[in-house]
Amino acid sequence: MMIRKLSFLMPKNTYKKVEVDIYNEEKICVVYVENNGYSIYVNDNENEMFLIKTDISPEEFKSEKYAGDKDDFINLIKLLLDQIYAGSDIPEYEEQHHEFVFLKIIDLFVTNTFEAIDDDSDLHKTIELAFIKFDIDLLNLSVFNNKGD
Repeated sequence: MMIRKLSFLMPKNTYKKVEVDIYNEEKICVVYVENNGYSIYVNDNENEMFLIKTDISPEEFKSEKYAGDKDDFINLIKLLLDQIYAGSDIPEYEEQHHEFVFLKIIDLFVTNTFEAIDDDSDLHKTIELAFIKFDIDLLNLSVFNNKGD
Protein backbone atom coordinates (compact mmCIF):
# COMPACT_ATOMS: atom_id res chain seq x y z
CA MET A 1 0.00 0.00 0.00
CA MET A 2 1.22 3.49 -0.85
CA ILE A 3 0.10 6.59 0.94
CA ARG A 4 0.65 10.18 -0.18
CA LYS A 5 -0.72 13.40 1.16
CA LEU A 6 -2.37 15.42 -1.62
CA SER A 7 -0.32 18.51 -0.76
CA PHE A 8 2.80 16.45 -1.51
CA LEU A 9 1.48 15.49 -4.92
CA MET A 10 0.28 18.99 -5.78
CA PRO A 11 2.66 21.36 -3.98
CA LYS A 12 1.39 24.86 -3.35
CA ASN A 13 2.67 27.20 -6.01
CA THR A 14 1.52 30.71 -6.58
CA TYR A 15 -0.79 30.69 -9.56
CA LYS A 16 -0.04 33.79 -11.60
CA LYS A 17 -2.77 35.29 -13.77
CA VAL A 18 -2.55 37.88 -16.52
CA GLU A 19 -5.31 39.31 -18.67
CA VAL A 20 -5.02 40.98 -22.06
CA ASP A 21 -7.89 43.12 -23.32
CA ILE A 22 -8.75 42.16 -26.87
CA TYR A 23 -12.00 43.62 -28.18
CA ASN A 24 -15.38 44.78 -26.91
CA GLU A 25 -14.68 43.89 -23.24
CA GLU A 26 -13.40 40.45 -24.26
CA LYS A 27 -10.05 39.44 -22.83
CA ILE A 28 -7.73 36.47 -22.91
CA CYS A 29 -6.76 35.22 -19.45
CA VAL A 30 -3.70 33.08 -18.85
CA VAL A 31 -2.71 31.45 -15.56
CA TYR A 32 0.83 30.16 -15.11
CA VAL A 33 1.33 27.25 -12.71
CA GLU A 34 5.01 26.65 -12.10
CA ASN A 35 6.20 23.15 -13.11
CA ASN A 36 2.75 22.28 -14.48
CA GLY A 37 1.97 24.66 -17.30
CA TYR A 38 -0.64 27.20 -18.26
CA SER A 39 -4.38 27.52 -18.42
CA ILE A 40 -5.87 29.84 -20.99
CA TYR A 41 -9.45 30.98 -21.49
CA VAL A 42 -11.58 33.91 -22.62
CA ASN A 43 -13.06 36.23 -19.97
CA ASP A 44 -14.19 34.35 -16.88
CA ASN A 45 -15.37 31.31 -18.81
CA GLU A 46 -13.34 28.65 -17.00
CA ASN A 47 -15.61 25.93 -18.43
CA GLU A 48 -13.98 26.54 -21.82
CA MET A 49 -10.43 26.54 -20.40
CA PHE A 50 -7.51 24.99 -22.26
CA LEU A 51 -4.54 23.50 -20.41
CA ILE A 52 -1.00 23.60 -21.70
CA LYS A 53 1.11 20.96 -19.94
CA THR A 54 4.73 22.13 -19.95
CA ASP A 55 7.69 22.85 -17.68
CA ILE A 56 8.62 25.92 -19.73
CA SER A 57 8.63 29.13 -17.71
CA PRO A 58 7.59 32.44 -19.30
CA GLU A 59 11.25 33.53 -19.45
CA GLU A 60 12.22 30.38 -21.36
CA PHE A 61 9.69 31.00 -24.13
CA LYS A 62 12.05 33.64 -25.51
CA SER A 63 14.59 30.91 -26.30
CA GLU A 64 14.68 29.34 -29.76
CA LYS A 65 15.04 25.99 -27.98
CA TYR A 66 11.28 25.99 -27.36
CA ALA A 67 10.12 27.26 -30.77
CA GLY A 68 7.71 24.35 -31.33
CA ASP A 69 6.04 24.77 -27.95
CA LYS A 70 5.87 28.52 -28.52
CA ASP A 71 4.14 27.94 -31.87
CA ASP A 72 1.58 25.65 -30.23
CA PHE A 73 0.84 28.31 -27.60
CA ILE A 74 0.51 30.99 -30.29
CA ASN A 75 -1.85 28.79 -32.34
CA LEU A 76 -4.06 28.35 -29.29
CA ILE A 77 -4.15 32.13 -28.84
CA LYS A 78 -5.08 32.45 -32.53
CA LEU A 79 -7.97 30.02 -31.98
CA LEU A 80 -9.25 32.14 -29.08
CA LEU A 81 -8.82 35.38 -31.04
CA ASP A 82 -10.79 33.91 -33.94
CA GLN A 83 -13.52 33.03 -31.46
CA ILE A 84 -13.54 36.57 -30.04
CA TYR A 85 -13.57 38.27 -33.45
CA ALA A 86 -16.19 35.93 -34.96
CA GLY A 87 -19.16 38.02 -36.00
CA SER A 88 -17.42 41.32 -35.27
CA ASP A 89 -17.70 44.14 -37.74
CA ILE A 90 -14.20 45.58 -37.57
CA PRO A 91 -11.53 45.69 -40.28
CA GLU A 92 -8.96 42.92 -40.11
CA TYR A 93 -6.12 45.42 -39.63
CA GLU A 94 -7.68 46.51 -36.32
CA GLU A 95 -7.65 42.96 -34.95
CA GLN A 96 -4.79 42.10 -32.61
CA HIS A 97 -2.28 39.68 -34.05
CA HIS A 98 -1.86 36.37 -32.20
CA GLU A 99 1.94 36.62 -31.97
CA PHE A 100 1.65 40.12 -30.52
CA VAL A 101 -0.86 38.91 -27.90
CA PHE A 102 1.47 36.02 -26.99
CA LEU A 103 4.41 38.39 -26.53
CA LYS A 104 2.29 40.71 -24.42
CA ILE A 105 1.22 37.80 -22.18
CA ILE A 106 4.79 36.56 -21.73
CA ASP A 107 6.05 40.09 -20.99
CA LEU A 108 3.39 40.55 -18.31
CA PHE A 109 4.64 37.39 -16.57
CA VAL A 110 8.32 38.29 -16.98
CA THR A 111 7.85 41.83 -15.64
CA ASN A 112 5.85 40.52 -12.67
CA THR A 113 2.69 42.30 -13.81
CA PHE A 114 0.37 39.52 -12.77
CA GLU A 115 -2.33 38.82 -10.23
CA ALA A 116 -1.67 36.09 -7.66
CA ILE A 117 -4.60 33.68 -7.46
CA ASP A 118 -5.83 32.97 -3.93
CA ASP A 119 -5.37 29.31 -2.91
CA ASP A 120 -8.99 29.12 -1.76
CA SER A 121 -10.52 30.58 -4.92
CA ASP A 122 -12.73 28.59 -7.28
CA LEU A 123 -10.34 29.36 -10.15
CA HIS A 124 -7.40 27.88 -8.22
CA LYS A 125 -9.38 24.75 -7.37
CA THR A 126 -10.60 24.35 -10.97
CA ILE A 127 -7.09 24.60 -12.39
CA GLU A 128 -5.61 22.31 -9.73
CA LEU A 129 -8.22 19.61 -10.40
CA ALA A 130 -7.86 20.06 -14.15
CA PHE A 131 -4.10 19.45 -14.00
CA ILE A 132 -4.66 16.40 -11.78
CA LYS A 133 -7.13 15.00 -14.32
CA PHE A 134 -4.74 15.90 -17.15
CA ASP A 135 -1.93 13.95 -15.43
CA ILE A 136 -4.22 10.95 -14.92
CA ASP A 137 -5.21 11.03 -18.61
CA LEU A 138 -1.53 11.14 -19.61
CA LEU A 139 -0.76 8.18 -17.32
CA ASN A 140 -3.70 6.19 -18.69
CA LEU A 141 -2.59 6.95 -22.25
CA SER A 142 0.95 5.87 -21.42
CA VAL A 143 -0.23 2.62 -19.85
CA PHE A 144 -2.61 1.93 -22.75
CA ASN A 145 0.10 2.57 -25.36
CA ASN A 146 2.62 0.37 -23.55
CA LYS A 147 0.26 -2.62 -23.06
CA GLY A 148 1.54 -4.36 -26.15
CA ASP A 149 5.20 -4.18 -25.10
